[in-house]
Amino acid sequence: MERVTTLLCIAALTTISTGHAQAPTESRGVQYETLLIKNALVIDGAGNPTRGPYDLLIRGGYIESMTRSRPVDEFGTSQPGSEEKRADRVIDASGMYVMPGIIDMHGHTQFSRAGEPMPKDYVYKLWLSHGITTVRDPGSGEGIDTIVHHAELSTANKISAPTLI
Repeated sequence: MERVTTLLCIAALTTISTGHAQAPTESRGVQYETLLIKNALVIDGAGNPTRGPYDLLIRGGYIESMTRSRPVDEFGTSQPGSEEKRADRVIDASGMYVMPGIIDMHGHTQFSRAGEPMPKDYVYKLWLSHGITTVRDPGSGEGIDTIVHHAELSTANKISAPTLI
């Protein structure tokens, strides 16, 4: 089964009035035990053409099933299936795509630009908004201790960040 990280990010630029970078903000996302993504077009990452629409049932962070979406009736609606009734959250992804997360094998976490500090979660949200769900950081200017701490916070879902290695 594939590990799924459900992360919704809203990246906002903020004005920093302090002289140093801010700590990462705590994540406000909700983790659902059972999530159903309906009507998604699927890019499988193996070079195949886009397929779908599919319904993806995600339970406990893993894709449990991927089935063809139910056809719609003459009024443009589909009858809810048993998966929809059991899901804690249903997302209608009509016209949207689902694909595996991108892995950046050599990324440096930057907490400042041109000598100006940025919020510590800015670069994480930037990566996530571009589909990068895992980053291997061989070392950054902030030091390995900061990155290791952020990796632990990300693993515990305390901050919105890719999986940091």
